[in-house]
Amino acid sequence: MAVKMQLRAVLARFTSRPLRMHKLARKTCGNDTNRNSFSDKTSTSASYFTIEERSQVGESPNTSLQQPIHHQTDIPHATTYKTSAERMLPRLDYQDNAASEIARLSAINCDLAEHLEKAEQDLSRKHVSMAEMEESLVKLWEHAKEYEAKREKAEAENERLHTLVDRLSTSKWRPMRNLRKRLSDVATSLKVAESQIAAMKQIIRDLTRERNQLREDLGKAVSELYDKTMEDVERAGDRAGGSMFRSSVRSSFGGGYI
Repeated sequence: MAVKMQLRAVLARFTSRPLRMHKLARKTCGNDTNRNSFSDKTSTSASYFTIEERSQVGESPNTSLQQPIHHQTDIPHATTYKTSAERMLPRLDYQDNAASEIARLSAINCDLAEHLEKAEQDLSRKHVSMAEMEESLVKLWEHAKEYEAKREKAEAENERLHTLVDRLSTSKWRPMRNLRKRLSDVATSLKVAESQIAAMKQIIRDLTRERNQLREDLGKAVSELYDKTMEDVERAGDRAGGSMFRSSVRSSFGGGYI
């Protein structure tokens, strides 16, 4: 807001003076034109009235007042009587010179008024462009303030992180070192556990092989026992059958039965 107010003050200072000059030039141009026409009318009538009135009263007209300004510095000649037409000629010449000078100055004032009007238009266009530039500068200033706030926040965060890193590096706790030690201990424990797991797997393989061998041996023993048992049963059956045959033969012969 301060930048905007300063820009408006500068614009007002540069625009107020040309506007006043332009209004003054317009007023001067109009007044000069009116004064030129009015002076042409009144000066001629006043000169005629003065000459005629003095001729009627009988006074000799003062030719020094009727002479132009540049004739007043000349050496006065001897007083000679002139006609009214001769006395009126210098007055008319002076009035013509003054009228032409007034017309020339009026034309110059009109030209200056036109130039001032063009300058006013250019200044109004520049005023519009400066207003747009002012808005863009205000937006740019706001963006710069936002960027400055973000930069200050980032610097504060960076300073906080630097302080934290310095404190961690200089403290006795040393969390990074302890963490590395713990990681190395965990790695060693993992290696030991892996070796133990490998040994247990080997033991399990050995036990599995022994179990399979025992199963085979048990199967062989069971089959051998079964075979021996069957042989014993067969032998016992053979012996029992022979004894029964012999007893029946004896009884047959003894009792008379075959």
